Amino acid sequence: FAQFGYSLPRVAADQYNQSAKKSVEDLEPGDLIFYGSGISHVALYIGTGQIIHASTSASGIKISNYDYEAPVGVGTYIEADGCFFEQGSQKTRELRREIMQSMIFVHCEACYCEGCER
Repeated sequence: FAQFGYSLPRVAADQYNQSAKKSVEDLEPGDLIFYGSGISHVALYIGTGQIIHASTSASGIKISNYDYEAPVGVGTYIEADGCFFEQGSQKTRELRREIMQSMIFVHCEACYCEGCER
């Protein structure tokens, strides 16, 4: 996110508190999904019902279904000129796509993907 001019608090609960809230039904790639009592876990929604997240120290970073556990909230930080875009606007879709391509590239380059052959 920092590469695109966005800053995020360090812990999941603070990320949730400072995000613009959304409904699970309105998920878009780039949204953050929060989990756990007291909001102790966060994942990045990558589309088609999937998230990328740091699961456990044993399994590392992986892709899971967004509802592998019941989400407690959804938030977004993707905005421009200080105003959150309307869902689905062309500029929002382009920015989300660029962020997601960057995130997935970093994820796969680190070779944490399940089934990675490197």
